[in-house]
Amino acid sequence: MNSNRNMLDIYFWDEYAKIYEQVESGEVEKFTYKNEKGEIHYQFIKRLIPIKVSDIEYYDITTPYGYGGPIVLNCEEGKLDELINDFNNAFLSYCEKNRIVAEFVRFHPIIKNHLTFEKIYDPIFLRNTVGIDLKKEDLFMDEFSSKCRNMVRKAIKRSVSIEFDFNCDTIDCFYDIYISTMNKNNATDYYYFPLDFFIKTINFLKPYVFIVNAKLNEKIISSSMFMYSDEFVHYHFSGTVPDYYKYAADNLILFEVAKWAKEHNKIYLHLGGGYTNSENDSLFKFKKSFTKDTIFDFYVGKRILNNQIYDLLTMENIKKKGEINQNFFPAYRA
Repeated sequence: MNSNRNMLDIYFWDEYAKIYEQVESGEVEKFTYKNEKGEIHYQFIKRLIPIKVSDIEYYDITTPYGYGGPIVLNCEEGKLDELINDFNNAFLSYCEKNRIVAEFVRFHPIIKNHLTFEKIYDPIFLRNTVGIDLKKEDLFMDEFSSKCRNMVRKAIKRSVSIEFDFNCDTIDCFYDIYISTMNKNNATDYYYFPLDFFIKTINFLKPYVFIVNAKLNEKIISSSMFMYSDEFVHYHFSGTVPDYYKYAADNLILFEVAKWAKEHNKIYLHLGGGYTNSENDSLFKFKKSFTKDTIFDFYVGKRILNNQIYDLLTMENIKKKGEINQNFFPAYRA
């Protein structure tokens, strides 16, 4: 287990990143920089670029699905700018030595590490994410919207019950419901994770991952997977049987998990963002109903580390595929 585990949210753990090696077709690597001024931890997935230049292989790096990026573990007072500059110089040397061409970072919206490293990455705002502030005394009245409260009451009135599965024994049922939800939402191929992926998530993150099921007449009608660390609980994956959307089971699940998280002294239940960047996104609007003002900014960082090779790789991709999406990063993977 990661020796820094107790200092970091679960997205920064070694085990979390390892889950996504197969998804991202790469291998987890860590770059830890330490000197007398402090220490910075950075974990990412290094991917082989499927195009060669003069028979030489090159790589790019990405943070795993979710959130991450470099994070300062400790720093001498007044030395942060110097530490970051030293880290960046060492990291650029590492990238040159390892033929790393480009870098994509998903920063952590609650920790806000995009602010710490903004001089390096010039972060780009992508979308808002939603949290439930567990410090509120009465979550139901002080945090939830009136519409959300009504949906929770509706689920209870319709005899929906909630069961926590801390052993994740109901993973097969969760998976069936998750896939049916992806089908209904016409999800992209990326989100059709195989069952083995979820089993790996459970095996790698136990006991910090659990499933919560909503049942009606003993039938599971909605199922969600959560992860947690010292301060945060994360709404990771979820699904509802399409015929049972009207029962508001997912509202009741999140209400019960928020109560559990508060009882266990967590600070936020983080729900994440929507399917798109739009404020009218249906998933974002659903999540936003759980809070009056707990909104976070999600930023990403994009860096080209070797402009010459990046351009050559992009030209090869254009030759191979013709017109490409110019907004896609990195362009040679468009």
